[in-house]
Amino acid sequence: MTREESSEKAEETSSRLKMKGKKYLKLVLMAFGRQGMSAILNFFSILIIARYLGPEGNGAFSLAMTAALTFGLMINLGLGQANAYFIGRGETTASSVVSTSVTMMLLYLCIFLGGLAVSRQFLTVTDDDWTYLYGVVFFGTFIACNSWLLGALQGLLRFEYYNFSMILPSAFFLAITISLVMFGVRDHRMYFLGWGLGNISSFFFMAFHFRDELSRGSISKDKFLRSISYGWKVHVANLCSFLVYRVDIYILGIFWGASTVGIYSVAQQVVERFWMISQAISTVMFPSLASMKSKNDSDGVDLIVKKSLKWVFISSFLGLLILFVVVDWAIVLVFGDRYAEASTLIKILLPGMVLFNVSRVLASATGAAGRVGVMVVVSLTCLLFSATLNYYLIPLYGAVGAASATSISYGVAFFLGWFVYKRF
Repeated sequence: MTREESSEKAEETSSRLKMKGKKYLKLVLMAFGRQGMSAILNFFSILIIARYLGPEGNGAFSLAMTAALTFGLMINLGLGQANAYFIGRGETTASSVVSTSVTMMLLYLCIFLGGLAVSRQFLTVTDDDWTYLYGVVFFGTFIACNSWLLGALQGLLRFEYYNFSMILPSAFFLAITISLVMFGVRDHRMYFLGWGLGNISSFFFMAFHFRDELSRGSISKDKFLRSISYGWKVHVANLCSFLVYRVDIYILGIFWGASTVGIYSVAQQVVERFWMISQAISTVMFPSLASMKSKNDSDGVDLIVKKSLKWVFISSFLGLLILFVVVDWAIVLVFGDRYAEASTLIKILLPGMVLFNVSRVLASATGAAGRVGVMVVVSLTCLLFSATLNYYLIPLYGAVGAASATSISYGVAFFLGWFVYKRF
């Protein structure tokens, strides 16, 4: 190859990478806009419930919501990420994925609700607890199916529909929350119902969008088993990662009660608004990297990973500085004097938030490379560390102990994720 040919090839490669970078940035900004809108809507819902129901009612609502999210994640089998992975690589079809997802959801509902109905004949549980159990199972099943359908939209790069499907539950829930407050409803179960209906609204929107795929789709046993083979590893990793930042809620509720959980959940929810940065990037990055990996485009992979890590770290660190300065007066102004302690908890959680944001991008890059088995080991290690530290600190220090243990666990997740990414 002559020097001129080599120069032309380098220019062509540079131009191609710039075009990919611009397209990637556009998709990230779209996802970030959706994340921002969803974060604003969720924030107002959290604000209204926290002020109107007080720490006790807000804590009970937070525990119920966390239980439903946990159940939904437990039963989704990692198929959402598997759908995005295989559709992104062109190895399965949307019609097969959508048909399988809806069929599994209906099967789940029959099995779990039927199981609860039979169990009610033998277990002595209060009516309120049964209401929550049915809600957790019913809403959790729709949450699982939503993740499967969102994976299909993600793999197809239909981010306009993906973004709307993620915003819709927040908007629906906010509308119901405002209506309940206007009618003077203070039963936290009704707010839990409103939150669940918001998630169901997203399912019906996506089912309508995929109506053609549903009408001509068929379940492929081979493709389903292949998705399970990939997805169970992702499932274990995602479940452990979720519990890393939710185990504190459960342990805090056991030792200190719903009122303390209500204050702590406000701090946690405020800090988690900053996750929209890494979530927006990971949403776009995972199918993009999976597609590039299938084409052996190593230059494109390196470009996207480096840009993503840079954007996430800088934006997260700036968010930390701003929130650290304003949080003391902002919490009291927005949520009221009853939640003043939340400002201290937020300051403790912030450093871990920055590191956890970066670790999520590293996890997406590792998962897109197909190295999900390694991520399972990392996630299990982080979960065991977080559960042990929370179990030790929470009985002694309450919410401060929970925030400290969780922030340290985020740091551990980052360092392990960085080691895995560089090593493997």
